[in-house]
Amino acid sequence: MRNNYLTRLLMLVLANLPMFHIEAQSVHSTQISATPLTVNPAFTGMFDGGVRASAWYSNQWESVTVPFETNGASVDIPLYINKHGDYIASGMQFMQDRAGDGNLNNSNGLFSLSYHKFLGLTQYMKRRKGCDLGLGIQGSFGNNIIDPVGLYFGERIIPVTTLHILRSPVGYFMVNSGLCFTQSINERFNYTFGIASQNINQPKDKELESTYREYGLNRSLSSTQQITWQARERIEIKPSVFYLSRGSLNAVIAGSELKYRPKHNPDRAYHTTSFYIGGYYHTGNISSITSGIEINSFRVGFCYDFKFPNTGNTTNGSNGYELMIKYVAPSHLFFSRYRVIPSGHF
Repeated sequence: MRNNYLTRLLMLVLANLPMFHIEAQSVHSTQISATPLTVNPAFTGMFDGGVRASAWYSNQWESVTVPFETNGASVDIPLYINKHGDYIASGMQFMQDRAGDGNLNNSNGLFSLSYHKFLGLTQYMKRRKGCDLGLGIQGSFGNNIIDPVGLYFGERIIPVTTLHILRSPVGYFMVNSGLCFTQSINERFNYTFGIASQNINQPKDKELESTYREYGLNRSLSSTQQITWQARERIEIKPSVFYLSRGSLNAVIAGSELKYRPKHNPDRAYHTTSFYIGGYYHTGNISSITSGIEINSFRVGFCYDFKFPNTGNTTNGSNGYELMIKYVAPSHLFFSRYRVIPSGHF
């Protein structure tokens, strides 16, 4: 009974928040390389190196009273590699999302595990051709909580008991899984396809399922397609498409990145400098411009989102930005003899 009351009360609060067309707000980063564990559990450990760590911060819809803020950090590492190129990897991530005057906070932590089967190690070493088939699974823990102090309901007064209920956190546990396939056609061209499902353990109880939906914890399905093409010795083009289906929400992020390396030295991948710039389109008539630099093992990126005017909602012209930093430590020579990553996107 208390859960039903809390659910209706939460919906009342959300109705008074300055949030319209919520599909434009997503915890998924435009810079997909910053949040690989969020995009697909199978991407865990899928990078050319020994350890990968990243952190990000985004600020969206600056025109509202309190912008939507997301920040997080993740780390993943290969645990075991056999002589055939197969490997097991694990990772952890923490993310916090804060929305609106009501301080609607969603805190989430996850643990991820993946297994990758490499097909054609000998062929890859000779001709740079090979395939990677990955399977990943995650356990995700989180809670939602509202601080109603900053909310305004006109002349209505929120009872003290109601404030106490609103401040009570709503916890949840989700199981996520994913598959990915990567193929290197040659040393200049490779592609990755991934599909993932979040909250696959959603309860079958109708009342609990309804509560999950109202909190935005629907079961969801996403897919990722990425290509890395070395068009010239110093130029790489990296188009990508991300699709998400969650309840009534269907969202797409599509675009491309161009990477320029002033000095091309394939034998010293961790001691080079590169610059990149990209453009992406989001469902909801939102565009993004990305730019950044890679120096040795570090990648620092900036993304600026802007909404086209005259799109028929109150967030016209609202903008946002996103910052990310990623570090990939070189692999130990013993492990790098067998472990190869066909995709250049990670």
